[in-house]
Amino acid sequence: MIEIHPHKLAPYAGLLQRVVEVLRQYEIPVVSTTLLRHPIDHAVSLYNYWCGPDSAVGRNCHPSSVGHHTKDLMLTNVAHDMQCMQLIHGFQGFTQLDYNGKNISYLECFNLLKNSFDWVGTTPRMDETFTRMEGALNIHINISVPSEKTEFGRKKSAVSRDDILRNASLDHLTSTFFPIDTALYEYFRRQGGW
Repeated sequence: MIEIHPHKLAPYAGLLQRVVEVLRQYEIPVVSTTLLRHPIDHAVSLYNYWCGPDSAVGRNCHPSSVGHHTKDLMLTNVAHDMQCMQLIHGFQGFTQLDYNGKNISYLECFNLLKNSFDWVGTTPRMDETFTRMEGALNIHINISVPSEKTEFGRKKSAVSRDDILRNASLDHLTSTFFPIDTALYEYFRRQGGW
């Protein structure tokens, strides 16, 4: 099993598809999967990674946020529809400035996912993704996956999901900051994949 983090999937999607075609010609089983996180969890995780108290000198943070980590600064700076933005344009940071002038659309992201992966799952249904991979590849996958709320082994967080949701509804935040990511996440969460 090979794990690929698709920080910049778009330029490599064609190559990935050609590699899969060649492997299948030689009857080597291949299953390509990816998982989408809930957009709030994804944004909080990236913010804490790049701008949290234990990050490397607030790299990629808005200058005013260094040393002053709050949910308001996170929401002010976070790139909208970050998962789709990263799929199309690659990881360039987590702020709006990092993706200045770059555009995305729901269909562009959906089609890239559809054409690049046999299965698209979500983190709450990760077990289902691994079960499908086991069946397709005729192997046993023994992976212990911590939940989104697990604190064991984590560094101190600057911002938590609860902080974000304390003064704003989930619907408001997702429709304001992550409408495309949320639509993709909800589609695959309901479908359980393709």
